[in-house]
Amino acid sequence: MTLSVDIRKRMGEFLLDVRFEAENEVLALLGSSGCG
Repeated sequence: MTLSVDIRKRMGEFLLDVRFEAENEVLALLGSSGCG
């Protein structure tokens, strides 16, 4: 199984542009507070 992520978000002058794929891996996404 493959997880494909493609995010593009503009907030004022800030642009978030993220793209990645994870295949047969353990993946954790953590925020600034440590919550995922």
